[in-house]
Amino acid sequence: MALHKKALTTPVAMILSLMMVIAASTSLLFWVTRLQGQEQGSIESSQTKLLNELASCVNIPQMDYNILSNISNLVLENCGNKELDIGDAVIEDSGVVSSQPCGFKLNSTTCSGCPFTLTTDQVKAVQLLWNATNCMAYITKGEKHQLTLYIDKKATASKMFVPEVIV
Repeated sequence: MALHKKALTTPVAMILSLMMVIAASTSLLFWVTRLQGQEQGSIESSQTKLLNELASCVNIPQMDYNILSNISNLVLENCGNKELDIGDAVIEDSGVVSSQPCGFKLNSTTCSGCPFTLTTDQVKAVQLLWNATNCMAYITKGEKHQLTLYIDKKATASKMFVPEVIV
């Protein structure tokens, strides 16, 4: 019985083709696994950053505005689980009054007692010095106004107030 060389080329070609497909699919698997690992790390990092931002909270449980002295007594409360640096120069804190588009920086000039750190669950009383802002001209007695504070670009607090004479 004589064997022809042509009879062996088809099985050899099929085995070589099968080996090439296995090699290509194995390398594709390793590449996809590496890419998935990189994306997983990126997603976890973004999620951690987002949760840290969401964990910041500040509240204004009490506020008054005395039109004789142009001073507001504020009580600030850290209701989140991150420390907040209020009135510092590292990350600019600011305030906005809703009666007119009027904003001001929250710092040692406009806030008596600033800068300070408000730790978790801490409550602190401060005074807002309206004479040092450009908003005083827009605040009128007997009208409702809203003060919104933006702290460390992480937390926001708002409080409605009506200016009155406090003796």
